[in-house]
Amino acid sequence: MNPPAFQFYPDDFVSGVSTMTQEEVGAYILLLCHQWSVGKLSEDVSRMKIVAKGEVSEHVLSKFPGGKNKRLEFERKKQRIFRESRAKNGKLGGRPRKASDNLVVSGSEPRKSSPSPSPSPSPSPSPSPNKDSIGDKHCLEHACSIGSNDFPEAVAPSDPYKLPPSINSPAIQDAWRKWLEHLKQLRKTPTIISAEAQIKALEAMGPERALKAILHSITANWQSIHEPDHKSKNGIKPNPRNFGTGVDAAAQGREIVEHLKRIAASETPT
Repeated sequence: MNPPAFQFYPDDFVSGVSTMTQEEVGAYILLLCHQWSVGKLSEDVSRMKIVAKGEVSEHVLSKFPGGKNKRLEFERKKQRIFRESRAKNGKLGGRPRKASDNLVVSGSEPRKSSPSPSPSPSPSPSPSPNKDSIGDKHCLEHACSIGSNDFPEAVAPSDPYKLPPSINSPAIQDAWRKWLEHLKQLRKTPTIISAEAQIKALEAMGPERALKAILHSITANWQSIHEPDHKSKNGIKPNPRNFGTGVDAAAQGREIVEHLKRIAASETPT
């Protein structure tokens, strides 16, 4: 289907019609619009006069060699390439989500910024002094070599929450998925650094201990993974809710114990 509209560049247009009369400008824009709709103008001058609603000068006719304005066809090709590239990226999943939204074991998907919407033509085939003008001969020749491969494809990134092969059994995959969903419901989505640290800790435990630790931590409604009855080097059971908050759980436990001892001492009869 032919696109219903094209972009209009005022600077290029004014520069391109600077040597035309008012009547010629009117005929020119009408012929451009007709070419955009039908693809090619009739080379019969009498038919072109009907489209232009009046006389068509030789100067205006010279802008349509073979019934086509080169600049307009260049813009048509740019628009087609843009649409094809958007359709190709759409089939790959469209604009990617952030890593923190991909709370799953398997892959996720982000992408690069795309060109501005639907490029279309300035009616003027003449070049503009503007450095961005695409109306000069070099740009028109280069346009013929443009293909859909000139646009980058979307690239799927690696998954920061993916388990390593050593602990990637179906049972652990299911438990890990439930663990991530558990954190999501607690509104404690792990950072990539935190997730990597937890995965390394699970890998160090081995498959059997890792599975038990994940299920135990979900059951206990914790925010980090710990094995059942796990204790620190100081013999004090850590508080998993302090994981990743900068709180030294062991030191906090010792402080509580000392506080209880002081209370007990003060209540001892003399």
